[in-house]
Amino acid sequence: MRTIVEIDYSKCTSPEECGVCLQVCPSAVFIMYFTDEDFHNPKEWKVEAMFTSLCSHCNLCVKKCPKNAISITVK
Repeated sequence: MRTIVEIDYSKCTSPEECGVCLQVCPSAVFIMYFTDEDFHNPKEWKVEAMFTSLCSHCNLCVKKCPKNAISITVK
């Protein structure tokens, strides 16, 4: 069984202000990092589902994301 956690980055536009997925995930699947050398530029922060093998399929991130930017698929 393979878990795919997708983040719609057109909806997840300010993860450094939100971070709900990081807070509610009991399995610590998500990480946040900056993608540019200037880490003070908030538009350059990104959330990624790095540890999908740890996902317990509880769907808390999907339910709590205020932008509806997360989906989980199990194949």
